[in-house]
Amino acid sequence: MGLALAAFGVVVPGVLDFFLTRAGAPGLGVIVWTVGFGSAVVALWYVVLRPLDIGAETEG
Repeated sequence: MGLALAAFGVVVPGVLDFFLTRAGAPGLGVIVWTVGFGSAVVALWYVVLRPLDIGAETEG
Protein backbone atom coordinates (compact mmCIF):
# COMPACT_ATOMS: atom_id res chain seq x y z
CA MET A 1 0.00 0.00 0.00
CA GLY A 2 2.82 2.40 0.84
CA LEU A 3 4.48 1.91 -2.55
CA ALA A 4 1.23 2.50 -4.42
CA LEU A 5 0.57 5.62 -2.36
CA ALA A 6 4.08 6.90 -3.06
CA ALA A 7 3.77 6.25 -6.79
CA PHE A 8 0.32 7.84 -6.91
CA GLY A 9 1.55 10.85 -4.94
CA VAL A 10 4.40 11.47 -7.37
CA VAL A 11 2.90 10.48 -10.73
CA VAL A 12 -0.48 12.21 -10.57
CA PRO A 13 0.81 15.60 -9.39
CA GLY A 14 3.66 15.36 -11.90
CA VAL A 15 1.32 14.69 -14.81
CA LEU A 16 -1.02 17.47 -13.70
CA ASP A 17 1.96 19.83 -13.42
CA PHE A 18 3.04 18.90 -16.93
CA PHE A 19 -0.38 19.53 -18.46
CA LEU A 20 -0.93 22.77 -16.57
CA THR A 21 2.49 24.04 -17.62
CA ARG A 22 1.79 23.13 -21.25
CA ALA A 23 -1.58 24.90 -21.00
CA GLY A 24 0.16 28.12 -19.95
CA ALA A 25 -0.25 28.01 -16.18
CA PRO A 26 3.18 27.06 -14.83
CA GLY A 27 2.57 28.70 -11.45
CA LEU A 28 -0.59 26.68 -10.90
CA GLY A 29 1.28 23.56 -11.98
CA VAL A 30 3.93 24.14 -9.33
CA ILE A 31 1.26 24.65 -6.67
CA VAL A 32 -0.57 21.46 -7.71
CA TRP A 33 2.66 19.45 -7.70
CA THR A 34 3.75 20.81 -4.31
CA VAL A 35 0.40 20.18 -2.63
CA GLY A 36 0.07 16.72 -4.20
CA PHE A 37 3.59 15.63 -3.29
CA GLY A 38 3.30 17.07 0.22
CA SER A 39 -0.01 15.30 0.74
CA ALA A 40 1.58 12.03 -0.35
CA VAL A 41 4.42 12.51 2.16
CA VAL A 42 1.95 13.17 4.98
CA ALA A 43 -0.21 10.19 3.94
CA LEU A 44 2.85 7.91 3.83
CA TRP A 45 3.84 9.04 7.30
CA TYR A 46 0.32 8.46 8.61
CA VAL A 47 -0.20 5.05 6.97
CA VAL A 48 3.29 3.51 7.07
CA LEU A 49 5.56 5.21 9.59
CA ARG A 50 3.26 6.35 12.40
CA PRO A 51 2.07 2.86 13.37
CA LEU A 52 5.65 1.57 13.75
CA ASP A 53 6.75 1.18 17.34
CA ILE A 54 10.34 2.30 16.90
CA GLY A 55 12.35 2.70 20.06
CA ALA A 56 9.58 1.78 22.43
CA GLU A 57 10.53 0.04 25.62
CA THR A 58 9.81 -3.66 25.75
CA GLU A 59 8.31 -5.39 28.72
CA GLY A 60 10.21 -8.18 30.28
